Amino acid sequence: MALSLRIESRLLKKTRGHYPAVFKALEVVTRGLSRPLAESLALEGEAMLELAKTEECHNLIRIFFMQERARKRSYILGPTPAVAKPVDRTAVIGAGVMGAGIAQWLSSRGLPVILRDVSAEQVAKGMAGVAQLYQEGVKRHLFTKLEARAGLDRIFPSPAEAPVRNVDLIIEAAVEKMDLKKKIFQELGELAGPNTVLATNTSALSVSEIAASTKSPERVVGIHFFNPVHRMQLVEVVVARQASSEAVQRAVRFVQQIGKLPVVVKDSPGFLVNRILMPYLIEAGHLFEAGASVEHLDEAMLDFGMPMGPLRLLDEVGVDVARHVAEELEVKFSDRMQTPRVLAQMLKAGLLGRKSERGFYLYNSKTPEVNSGLSLFQEKDWAKNFAREELQKRMVLLMVNEAARCLEEELVTEPSDVDFAMIMGTGFAPFRGGPLRHADSRGAEKVVVEMKRLVDSGGAYFAPCALLQSIADDGRRFYAEKGHQ
Repeated sequence: MALSLRIESRLLKKTRGHYPAVFKALEVVTRGLSRPLAESLALEGEAMLELAKTEECHNLIRIFFMQERARKRSYILGPTPAVAKPVDRTAVIGAGVMGAGIAQWLSSRGLPVILRDVSAEQVAKGMAGVAQLYQEGVKRHLFTKLEARAGLDRIFPSPAEAPVRNVDLIIEAAVEKMDLKKKIFQELGELAGPNTVLATNTSALSVSEIAASTKSPERVVGIHFFNPVHRMQLVEVVVARQASSEAVQRAVRFVQQIGKLPVVVKDSPGFLVNRILMPYLIEAGHLFEAGASVEHLDEAMLDFGMPMGPLRLLDEVGVDVARHVAEELEVKFSDRMQTPRVLAQMLKAGLLGRKSERGFYLYNSKTPEVNSGLSLFQEKDWAKNFAREELQKRMVLLMVNEAARCLEEELVTEPSDVDFAMIMGTGFAPFRGGPLRHADSRGAEKVVVEMKRLVDSGGAYFAPCALLQSIADDGRRFYAEKGHQ
């Protein structure tokens, strides 16, 4: 019994009580130890039936089927699956963190990769990053030393122009500056062959605007990997206005070919995942500025079921990167997205997050510690005494509202695309099924009432979008019926 209690305590700490199956398994083992085999098996069967009825079980099963669908999904619909020429040769332009990560992943899947940057020094840094990823993979027994060596040998570093006319797909992963990307694509349009797909890994810039800089905009798409590339399964395939169906189809098949899971998204600021995630991160920043502590904000969302809190996530993404994306979205959605001042203050102080070992947390020791010095940036105190539940509501409701707005604007074709992308791209509490499934579970009417309460208290940006309001008014759900995929 004492051992059981200790294990239960550890499970509670790890799952925060959200996954009933692990606790039921412990109960079955504990009760069955002193019983005959037949009775123990009966206990197990009863537990399985009980768990199969839970919402958590239904949502996790749905995720499995969404993953399977993404592995096989075709962009060009028809009676028979559309065939796209497989990608045999690739190039990556930009050898930074993302470029090196993409090159490593492609080479690990058997593809030859040209890795190009503006100088030998930048390319060398990129190759060092690739080598480190392979070394870590060997330590984790993902590769043998021979496989890692072969993967490295499939990457061809190039500090100057390399012949790309016979390359099937080129991925640009340069810094997030529109003028630079336009220049790169203008050049690629001249150098690449007529059948080469040109892709950008931008996380927020307009793919359509980038495409317009080439002579053949119809073959330009977005292929947005998430960081770290070797761990994140989701890839957003972004459809520019000018993109041909064939180019998008090849991009989808390429993502599937390299073992990733594609979600097809219409070109729009922030695409899908960052568009929904950023209001959540922005609100966390504003709440921090208004006196809420780092611990309370992050613990509130860990209690909700997120893999890490929003301020810890800002550190992991990089305060500079987060600020850039926030400012890009603020230009388009200034009525509801205002970049927190604290991000600029942190950049000025050199607090970039994990990469500088200082951000909302300090990373000098084995376990990150809260950076208490940031209290200097807390200029207000209206959120100082908010309960965790109130903090949680404010952050989650903004994700739900933006998710509904993305569906309303037809950035994707169905609710499951939104939920799948948020679960796979951000770790949105899987047992809740995604932001739209979560809204269905809560009830759209209740969600809208809570949002209007926040509007009445001075938060105009909490106003529910037209689709969410309509669903609440009509008593409908985002998913037509329970269990709908």
